[in-house]
Amino acid sequence: MHHVMPMGVASQVGVVVSDSVSGDWAGTNKASFTFGTGSITQSTTNDIMIYGSKVFSGDFAFEFVPNYAVTDTICVGMVESAETGNLNEAGASGYSTSLTNGTWFSLWANKAYIRNSGLVDDASGGWSWSSSDTIKMTRVGSTIKAYINGTLTHTFSQTTANDMVLMRGGGNQLGVGYATTGFRYAEGGDFP
Repeated sequence: MHHVMPMGVASQVGVVVSDSVSGDWAGTNKASFTFGTGSITQSTTNDIMIYGSKVFSGDFAFEFVPNYAVTDTICVGMVESAETGNLNEAGASGYSTSLTNGTWFSLWANKAYIRNSGLVDDASGGWSWSSSDTIKMTRVGSTIKAYINGTLTHTFSQTTANDMVLMRGGGNQLGVGYATTGFRYAEGGDFP
């Protein structure tokens, strides 16, 4: 019997890959974003962020394509699901001093800064990126890694095996209408 996978969903043994959709996101600012299959567009220039309603346990990965001008600012990453109440939704990164385990890419001024919940660079320096690059983060066990175009860029010093959710924010320089595209996630491992 031939099995056809639904659009936007792929699988391999133990791994399910899906495109991001509106139902995967929550937060007081959700109405300031529009969602397509695999795309997220911020409709305001204010410093705001949203977080995921989908909880990831175990190994997982997510990736996206910035698809906007490198003079703009965006933050995409993950935080422990138990800490969503500590996020600062009025900030582009969601950072607050109450966070203990969060990791993200902060993309701005043609550099990708890899940061932890202390809002400090987890790695020295920044990495160049372009609007068509594929940015990816993975968690295997408790280890979180960052990739640009499939090349390992950094292994985070912070580790956690707790349940996680994604977060996506934009800075006040972000142009209205810029979409993050190719946003998808893999549950149970990395992308096939």
